[in-house]
Amino acid sequence: MFKQLSRTTRWFAGIIIVVLIVTIIMIAIAGNQRPQAPQAHYIRDNASADNKVEALKTMTADLIAVENNNKKLQQTITSLQAHNQAVIDQFKGSINAKVQQAVQQLQAQNAKQQAVFDTRLKQSAQASVQHYPINMNGEQQHAFIWVSDVSQSTQQRTLTTHKHSSALTFGNNSVGSLLHIDNDQPSTNHFQKKPHLQPRYTIPVNATLTGATLMTPLVGRVPIDGKLPSPYHFKLVLSANNLTANGYPMPGVKGAVMSGIASGDMLGSCARGSIESITFIFNDGTISTTQAKDDHAPLGYLSSTTGNPCIAGTFHSDAGIFLGAQMGLAGAEGYANALTSSQYMHSVTPEGRPISMLIGQANKAAVGQAGAAATQAAQTWWNRRVQNSFDYVYVPNVNPKTGRPMKVVVNIMQQIPINYDPTARKVSYEQALQNDSEQLD
Repeated sequence: MFKQLSRTTRWFAGIIIVVLIVTIIMIAIAGNQRPQAPQAHYIRDNASADNKVEALKTMTADLIAVENNNKKLQQTITSLQAHNQAVIDQFKGSINAKVQQAVQQLQAQNAKQQAVFDTRLKQSAQASVQHYPINMNGEQQHAFIWVSDVSQSTQQRTLTTHKHSSALTFGNNSVGSLLHIDNDQPSTNHFQKKPHLQPRYTIPVNATLTGATLMTPLVGRVPIDGKLPSPYHFKLVLSANNLTANGYPMPGVKGAVMSGIASGDMLGSCARGSIESITFIFNDGTISTTQAKDDHAPLGYLSSTTGNPCIAGTFHSDAGIFLGAQMGLAGAEGYANALTSSQYMHSVTPEGRPISMLIGQANKAAVGQAGAAATQAAQTWWNRRVQNSFDYVYVPNVNPKTGRPMKVVVNIMQQIPINYDPTARKVSYEQALQNDSEQLD
């Protein structure tokens, strides 16, 4: 086949084959050659060396120089701080010295002014002293007639008159008298002395007073939303036999009267009592009262004789009547409104305004409106009437089983001091007046 081609064609085919062979050889040679790695070029200047070792040495030297500069700066900062602290201490010392000097000057001036004022006051008191005789003739001017207290005994009136006569004898030298008292001497006037309270007994915390008698029943209102509006008060008494603090009697105290407020528990059907005030009565009629300082910190609380802090009672409520009337009135109002609404056709205009059109009987619509207005008025009146209604638990002061007074236990929560005040009010002064009358006779 190749021989049948013309000579020119064979030459042309041969050239093409030779070119292909050469091309294949060149491609093979180029593929076997490895890429040459780029040569490293080092930047050479005055601050760097000719190689990496010298560059590292140069960087190390620079770091050492920077560290040395930092150390010098740190030393400079430390010296400046010490200097500043010294200056501040010196400034504080000078200020304190000036302040102390100014205070001393003010104190000296005040002392001088006080001395001048005391001197003038003494001179004025001495200049105004006059002679006032006691129990002299009524014709003599500036004379005092001493009248003793008739409620005292004869011996006490004599001693009192003698004491006050000596105290009211004003002479030229009696600077320490009743009306002209020397500022440098303490006053010993009988009228200026007030008798101090005499501590008698102490009822400690957690003490238990048994055998207390309820004078009034416990009416415990049930709190609403955690609040106890207008609670009811109660009162109980303790005799001298029952007035003992954990077994320790109190001779000289005739009895005690306690009062407090009660609260109720709906679920437990019981009432709690908190002691707010205690009044002790001594044998001579003198009274001593202790009251709680805070409503949330009572003096104590009540418990039953068996120790129950919530004393059992009967629960009273008007919820049934209230709910029944409320439901009836609400239902009547709803029926009247429905009757009125059924006689109208309600729609909305394109602008969004609601309109109503009467499509039923006018009489029924009028009856419905009248019924709704009437039930609403009745409901308003009823709500006002029952606004002050409440639920409560009632504990009687007489035991219904035995017919005897109800006994409770008083548990003390705060320390109660029992002091005797000779000048305090008494329940009765009749005994003192009888003794004075017998001595006067």
